[in-house]
Amino acid sequence: MFKKIGAWVMSAALVFTAGCQPLGGLDMNQAIENELKTDTYEASLSMALQYDMGDTSALSESEKERAAFWNGFQLNVSNLKVNRKEQTMSAKGSLTAAKLNVPFAVSMDKDVAVLTVEGANKPIVIADWRTNELTGLSHELTMYDDYWFYRLQRFLKEFRLADQQEVTNKGIGLLAKNLPNAASLAVDKKTETIQGQAVSGHQLRFDVSGEQFASLFRSTFKNVALDDQGLRELAVVIYDKFHPELKELGFAEELFQDRQLGTEAVYTGAKAIALYLTSEMGAWEQELLSQSKLKVDAFVDESKHIRQWNAEIAMQSPPGMEGGIRGGKLTVRMDRWNINGNVKPDIISAKDAIVYEDLSNEDNLRQVVLVR
Repeated sequence: MFKKIGAWVMSAALVFTAGCQPLGGLDMNQAIENELKTDTYEASLSMALQYDMGDTSALSESEKERAAFWNGFQLNVSNLKVNRKEQTMSAKGSLTAAKLNVPFAVSMDKDVAVLTVEGANKPIVIADWRTNELTGLSHELTMYDDYWFYRLQRFLKEFRLADQQEVTNKGIGLLAKNLPNAASLAVDKKTETIQGQAVSGHQLRFDVSGEQFASLFRSTFKNVALDDQGLRELAVVIYDKFHPELKELGFAEELFQDRQLGTEAVYTGAKAIALYLTSEMGAWEQELLSQSKLKVDAFVDESKHIRQWNAEIAMQSPPGMEGGIRGGKLTVRMDRWNINGNVKPDIISAKDAIVYEDLSNEDNLRQVVLVR
């Protein structure tokens, strides 16, 4: 979970600056290349969610309770360790929501995730965590088609993380290459203190908001749709890494028995998605993007590694939809050190753990929440 949060937030920060030429001595294209080659690091991470509440009289009691719970939600991780080569991660920190403050520790390897909560009697183990409902593949999918859901679930279970990273890197590179420059972009030389050490590098600041956000979105995917070489290179990587799994999905199976036909099918699908995002964005989506704002303040060291950043995305409801929650703001901050060093995540033992799927059982739930 935290590995993905860090990777995607960082990728967003990188991608939104990648289209620029070297500015003030900072080459973001080199920073992107270095980031895609980063295998290990340690970090601290914080996230906060804040709502702009409007008239809540029309909300149900459960909706009001849910909004009150998440308004002011905070995640603070003081000790995040990531080792992508070994496919392991660990984190220690706390969750704050409403009046609750919950210290926790979590670790993941390629097979299971184990979670401990301060005061609980037993750890919780999540087997096959990549396809567990906590990752978002929940009961909603099964309502439509169990057959396709379980094929997709099997596909994701066999989705090798190393190969997934290669496909992700290729996709990020494709987006970065085709992103127009943000209008607001500034770079300055600076020295920051990270983990008690003075680090020299460049401070990069930019923001995208309003109509510029919607225009940037459309322009990016227009460029991607017209980038035949980039799309074909991405299609080759996807086919070479996952053609057995794609064939297993059962959709146009005969296409994926032939490399030339298979890559053409993937290319055509990717191009269709890019064209859709360029030309079929509805008025509501455009209005939503026009009410959004993204700010990033990133620090890149002399070795062209991102070491620190603050990101903030704010969104307001389109006119006429301000009831209940009028908008909100998500802020993320991360400091990183020991990049590509000897990082060993703290793997939590699953001994005597309760399986997450069994927590609907009252006796098992009682075992977990009993205070030591």
